[in-house]
Amino acid sequence: MWVDGVDPRGDFVNPRTFELAAAGAFQLVDRRALLPPLFTAGSEVVTFAEARELPELVRWWVAHPEERARVAAAGRARVLGAHTYRHRMETLLETVCARDVERLQARPRTETVADVARAEGDTSLGRLLAELPPHLPFTLDEVIGAILRREGDLTDAESTLLFLQQFDDMFVREQRERAS
Repeated sequence: MWVDGVDPRGDFVNPRTFELAAAGAFQLVDRRALLPPLFTAGSEVVTFAEARELPELVRWWVAHPEERARVAAAGRARVLGAHTYRHRMETLLETVCARDVERLQARPRTETVADVARAEGDTSLGRLLAELPPHLPFTLDEVIGAILRREGDLTDAESTLLFLQQFDDMFVREQRERAS
């Protein structure tokens, strides 16, 4: 059963264990050293050490559907609470960011409306930007989107930006698309 150096008896937790639990399936899983931090044996999955244990385990669990459903529900709750792709990506990003924090902090970042509002100070544009969500990226499309979500009469600064956006839509974007 050895294929290209892969040990079929390797001590790992198969992704199927997470997928079945997420689907709400009851599982009898062979004991693995890496399983205990991931699932609680006996309450989220049921484990066995040797194949000869299986007939008795299967008979018992088939005869106790309520217990089987309880274990399956607990396994599903565990996966949804700690083992989704979102959890894995958060862990991955935390690890990468912790290792490379200085390099990542040194990278240039997108200017926000708060950055430009501070630089503009007490100008009509600065005052307008100070009223928008501070984390909003300072791009024409983002600023226009925020203006369009506001209510009331347009200020001179808002009217000017809407005009620029119309001009950009009608003339400039077409030229950029042709050039690329």
